[in-house]
Amino acid sequence: MKKLFVCIFIAAAVFFISSCGKQTEYNFSASSLINLYEAQENAKELELPTQTWHKSNKNIVVFFGYGYNDAEFVEKTKNQLFQKYGNANEDGNLIALVFPDDFKHGSRTYTTNLANILDDKDVSGLVILGAPEGTYRAITRLQDEYDGKLPFPVISLFSQDDILGTEYTSDIVLDKKQKAQLNGILEAESEQEFSEEASSIIEKAVFLAEIADAPFEKDAKIFNIAKMIAGDTKISRYVDSETGLIPINHFVLD
Repeated sequence: MKKLFVCIFIAAAVFFISSCGKQTEYNFSASSLINLYEAQENAKELELPTQTWHKSNKNIVVFFGYGYNDAEFVEKTKNQLFQKYGNANEDGNLIALVFPDDFKHGSRTYTTNLANILDDKDVSGLVILGAPEGTYRAITRLQDEYDGKLPFPVISLFSQDDILGTEYTSDIVLDKKQKAQLNGILEAESEQEFSEEASSIIEKAVFLAEIADAPFEKDAKIFNIAKMIAGDTKISRYVDSETGLIPINHFVLD
């Protein structure tokens, strides 16, 4: 029995050594070969940025108003947002409107044209930057088309429109904290430096408006949503300097 085991072991060792010394040959069929020409053509498509949005009939709208409508800022911000949400003009989900260019009617400009522009659009959210005077009237007109209540959230950032009107027609109002001069007079919005956090705040606002399936309720929970928009920047509630009233949906960056 011992001799049989030794013989089997020796035979296995000889087979292993002999097989290692030979080069294994493989036969490829024509169908298994890679078409390098087609691979090179497809490689061009692989270099394109990955589409991060799902095509939808719903549109998120960004309104570039005063202080946020210069060509360089608009182009930079639109490109960032289009990468995430796609351009509505190219089967994407985001509509970018620039004031006053997109609101002209003949030789005049009307913010109320917003209702006409969005008339045939299925809007999922509206983010307004630097709302020009009369924007709240445009939102009121939109509300009338929805029986008094919009089915999507409206976020107003750094509004230059009537404060009470903005608060009434927006779910959330977020402003930069104004700086006071030595004489106690508040600096004009245009004289303040554009905060580095602005781009991040805009992106967060668009994200929250886009994923919301309904308007934000104006209750105690709205403060937490405002904090999400502000990100790492602290916020506090806005206090009306004349009345001392504290609107539930109006906040300022600290």
